[in-house]
Amino acid sequence: MAKSNAEKQTYSALERFLYIVLLPVLFTMVLVGVLLTLFGYDVKGALLDAGRNIPVVRQFVPESGDGGGQAPTNPASAALLLEERVAELESLLAGKNAEIAALQSDLASRDRIIAELEAGVEQMLLDREQEAEAQEETRSRLKSLAGMYAGMSASKAASILEQMTMPELVLILYEMGAAERGDILARMEPAVAAEASLHLKDLSEANWAEFERRAREGRNGQDDGSASALTEAELAGTFAAMEPASAAKILLELKRQNGGRAVAILAAMTDQARSRVLAAIADTSPEDAAALADQLGGR
Repeated sequence: MAKSNAEKQTYSALERFLYIVLLPVLFTMVLVGVLLTLFGYDVKGALLDAGRNIPVVRQFVPESGDGGGQAPTNPASAALLLEERVAELESLLAGKNAEIAALQSDLASRDRIIAELEAGVEQMLLDREQEAEAQEETRSRLKSLAGMYAGMSASKAASILEQMTMPELVLILYEMGAAERGDILARMEPAVAAEASLHLKDLSEANWAEFERRAREGRNGQDDGSASALTEAELAGTFAAMEPASAAKILLELKRQNGGRAVAILAAMTDQARSRVLAAIADTSPEDAAALADQLGGR
């Protein structure tokens, strides 16, 4: 009976130690371990390191990396790392999208510049084509005019050509044959003939367009009727002494180049000479004759 009571007291003390001391301590240790694990603390690694420092226990603790495998990853830490990685990738993607947008903008700008350059080249080619057509037409008219002067007497052609600007004179002489050109130069004033000869020496197909441009500028400078009365009177006398048909052809060509001067020459003629020339012009072109008469009436 006494033995039985002693065993009950012993069990009661053991039970009290188990329930009052050991279980709460174990529970607290487990709870602390879980919390430390949630906050990223490697509890297992710390316990293994502590065990390696105990003389007897170290024999039963595996060395670092021996059979232990990789420590389990903390879910909370893994989630934070994943969010950081996602944010990094999103930032990288945004940067790439910005680069793509900049490249697209640059490409659009280059396409616009290329389109403008192509339009400029097309316009330049069109201008050159129109200029070439205009020069071809001018060349044809100069050849016709040169043939007309070559068919006249050299003295009359020389007196008319001397009233022109030097570029115009040189261009017309350039289109003549060598014999006709020499006869006309021989009857010009020596100074005019010498200057024209120098220009003819330098004139070629390569620089013909430059001479034609200077001649056109000279004509434009005289469009305001700034020629002196003496020059118009001399030309009027020259045309009056010519055959009406020849004078009409020259005046029609002059009208196309410088209408104001053609009207001025007709106005300086006598009534009889002017009527003969206008009649000859009417035989060739009634419209031009009417236009000249209308301009003469308005002077």
